[in-house]
Amino acid sequence: MANEDGVARLRQAANSKSGNETWNAWRKKHDNARIDLRGADLAGIIFNDNTSYVDLDLSNLDLSDANFSGAQLEFVSFENSNLQHANFSATRLKAISFTRSNLCSAIFDSSTMASRVSFRYAEMRAASCQGIEACEVSFAGADLGACDFSRSTIRETDFSQANMSEAKLYRCDLYGSNIERASLIRSKLEKIDLRGTKVSGADFTDARVSWADFRGISDLSQEQLDKVEKGFRGDEPELPDDLFL
Repeated sequence: MANEDGVARLRQAANSKSGNETWNAWRKKHDNARIDLRGADLAGIIFNDNTSYVDLDLSNLDLSDANFSGAQLEFVSFENSNLQHANFSATRLKAISFTRSNLCSAIFDSSTMASRVSFRYAEMRAASCQGIEACEVSFAGADLGACDFSRSTIRETDFSQANMSEAKLYRCDLYGSNIERASLIRSKLEKIDLRGTKVSGADFTDARVSWADFRGISDLSQEQLDKVEKGFRGDEPELPDDLFL
């Protein structure tokens, strides 16, 4: 059962101009104990700018349309929560779990900073992730269909077995990432940095590719290239020295 006092304090902190002081003072009074908010109805809640939320259990909650813009979140679990249309613009995310959460149409932007974040098996169709900067992030098995990652820097990231069909990856830096067995059917790979990525089993069928950098990839097969070729628009991509079309 959710801690009712915790729910009330969180709502107070989220809606107060002095929310950071209110929340952190209450947390300090309770020795920063883990606050259980499972099952609480927090749909549409607005989290105040620059408020720091640490070590929160926000799993299994309805947080649809919640506004976390500008908040600082650390060691927070959103596992299995509904975060449709949630706003994470300019949010700092550290050690966060969105595993199996619903982030469809959620908003992340160029001011969003993410490190040590798990989006494993999350539903993220049509989420806006333009310009995000991320490190030590996993999207393994996530549904990223029609997501917009344009101009994002998400190096050395795990996209294995993710559905990235129709995703927009314009000017996206995926250097050293793992996209093994991922589906990139009809995705847009324009001016993308794929150097050193792992692509074994990835499906590039009808992907729109132009000015993509595939150098340093050792597991790109001719069969994969044949599927990519069907989707070329404009200039052909740069390919590993031993794999030219």
